[in-house]
Amino acid sequence: MEIKISNLTKSLCVSMFCLAFSSEIRAAQEAVVAVDGSMVYKSADFDSAVIGYLPRGKKVKISSKPFGAFHRVGLKQGMMGYISDADLLDTEGRPMSEVNTVKEIQKNTKGSKSARTKKDKEISSSSRKRPVHVATAIGATVASISYRELINRRDYSDQITFFGLKFTTRAGFIDGSFGMELDALYYSGAPGYYSTVSSTAPSGYIAIFDLVLTYAIFDFSKHAGAITVGAGPMLSLSETRTELAGQKFQQSRTELGAVLNATVSYRIQPVILKIEPRYYIERSSYIGYHVSLLYAFN
Repeated sequence: MEIKISNLTKSLCVSMFCLAFSSEIRAAQEAVVAVDGSMVYKSADFDSAVIGYLPRGKKVKISSKPFGAFHRVGLKQGMMGYISDADLLDTEGRPMSEVNTVKEIQKNTKGSKSARTKKDKEISSSSRKRPVHVATAIGATVASISYRELINRRDYSDQITFFGLKFTTRAGFIDGSFGMELDALYYSGAPGYYSTVSSTAPSGYIAIFDLVLTYAIFDFSKHAGAITVGAGPMLSLSETRTELAGQKFQQSRTELGAVLNATVSYRIQPVILKIEPRYYIERSSYIGYHVSLLYAFN
């Protein structure tokens, strides 16, 4: 008798589990991501942490029930998050925000369609603004660098002002709050310490290129501000022309190294301000301080 009761209990448990599982499947619906790099939030709130991104055209399972302006969506490895309905299309190609609007109006005939439409536009605009540390942006950089060179086993340095360009975007090959920065800096001239070995004014150039993978350790002001740290490879090219006793000399250098940085970023749409100290490591190591103004595309 005990065995029969035990088997009956197990059967009931399995049946209840299957019923719950089938209900969960019926509660889900298919949708298509409409915006490349659509953000998935930890909770149904634009101020919550971004835990992932979805590419445009990806088919996903979302909750049938909206959570305000969001739907629950599954990420890889069983992680769940929330995505804005403004970033989704239903299987017929209709924006999920409009589908939810129709459902809401049908549910509550007293609701104002124009007010909801205005709210949808605001939400759509907000959801398409990526957090500042993964925004796609380009702009100008000014850097003051304590440039150093090792010449004949002696270390020489000079404070030099560089001008250049910076490009930032999301690191699409990795999930999470990772971004990428590409910098190109240029200085026309020669470091001041070459004046001591040249009878005429030395000339030349210095160019520094780097690619940095960044990670946000803290963000604020509804993702408009962030503090990030990063690291990546760098390439330094330089050429110096000097003259001594009527004889001309030309020296060229190509150095591979690494760069470490910490950045404070803040966006006042569509402009992003970045302030960052950088530590360059090659045959000689030196520190630089960068200020960038960028135009954000999203």
